[in-house]
Amino acid sequence: MPRRSRSKSLVRSRKRKAGDLASQRLDDGDEVPLASETSGADKTRLGRASSSNPNALWPDCDAWRPKSMFDVYYRLTAVVPREEWPAFSDSLRRPLPITFRFTRDAADDFRAEGERVLSRWAAEGLGTRRLGLVEGWQLHMDKHQLREAVPGSDAASVREWLIRGTESGLLVRQEVASMLPAATLGVLPHHRVLDMCAAPGSKTTQLVERLDGGGGVVVANDFSALRCFTLVKRTASLGPRAASLVVTNHAAQKMPRPPAARGGGGGGGGASGFDRIVCDVPCTGDGTTRKHPEVFHRWEVALALRQHPLQLQIAMRGCALLEVGGLLCYSTCSLNPIENEAVVAALLHKCGGAVEVESGADAVAAELAGGCAPGMSTWPLLDFRLARHRDLASLRASADVPVREKRLYRASMWPPTAPSLAAQLRRCVRLLPHRSDSGGFFVALLRKVRELPAPPPRAPPR
Repeated sequence: MPRRSRSKSLVRSRKRKAGDLASQRLDDGDEVPLASETSGADKTRLGRASSSNPNALWPDCDAWRPKSMFDVYYRLTAVVPREEWPAFSDSLRRPLPITFRFTRDAADDFRAEGERVLSRWAAEGLGTRRLGLVEGWQLHMDKHQLREAVPGSDAASVREWLIRGTESGLLVRQEVASMLPAATLGVLPHHRVLDMCAAPGSKTTQLVERLDGGGGVVVANDFSALRCFTLVKRTASLGPRAASLVVTNHAAQKMPRPPAARGGGGGGGGASGFDRIVCDVPCTGDGTTRKHPEVFHRWEVALALRQHPLQLQIAMRGCALLEVGGLLCYSTCSLNPIENEAVVAALLHKCGGAVEVESGADAVAAELAGGCAPGMSTWPLLDFRLARHRDLASLRASADVPVREKRLYRASMWPPTAPSLAAQLRRCVRLLPHRSDSGGFFVALLRKVRELPAPPPRAPPR
């Protein structure tokens, strides 16, 4: 197929964003059918199915654009039970509620000023609730509703109180899902902690506050120098506590090992590793639609396929830097199992039993977010036409999948066949917007039980 000129591509992009493509002209009330619900006549109407693959019930991406592609993909992937889909889909399109946590510098009188109203709202059952695990609150309203509060009302007074607290560093506006990784790790004051992809810095400040001047250190890393500048600016509110913070600028998958702790043995032993690691990897961000609704317009199947190899490399490097007995929290703000459970399964396989999924993250998530779901142990792999493929060999053998598309797939993207790996994946945690009133989020708490196996020897150069 000849490549479109740049001018035509730009015009098509603008039309897609405005929803003016012919393929986007669906009524908002139209229900997009599941593959199993589609009759033969409907298949003809929706587009030409692949003659060699009976599961290819949906037309090419170019002909079926963003109003439906996101929804169809995740319905076919079964990220939520079928009966929960309407509530899940509706929650993805509602703004996030306001959430925040207090810093260690927040005085009792400042807290009491705002909590008088917040406690009354919670008692009235409006939906405001205390986040005791992180010393914070989740309100029953979003930022747009708070902005429109009538002057002199309780909501207006809370808005002014939040502004004063944010400007003075007494509270941090942070989404509930973003608070979860640090909350699950159980950081102690003496720990050496690594935040592998730290910017913009909300999780980093949370980690530093947990050290509380106990002699530990937080190493906050980011690949982008500009994002590192943002990180330093964000953590300036820590004041004297920032003495426990080191900001570095490295590619996370090549993060160097720190020097051995004082009194440690050096020599590459465990003493030069980290006790706790936050591995919040770059991702497609398709769980952030409540905060960034433009995700619906730019979403496509290929996004997760491109992220998967990098995510696995970063997670592997994190496990290499972790001390035996230490904990690593792998997390994304994505709904896609290719970026979540598939990465964890591949990581467990590559580590050869040296790393295990720890239980307990679900209890922390339930207390903090109010509800969660277990990880997925199986999922379908779909190509750009949303046709299923049972494994990499069947995809590569398909005549309907272009060669450049085949290059994006890896064997590690398919669900594991070993029952032991599938059981561990159920210990992972998914935050779903309709259950926890948060963004979509994934967390896997991993413990290193022994040193990683040595890599296989490289073949000598020819």
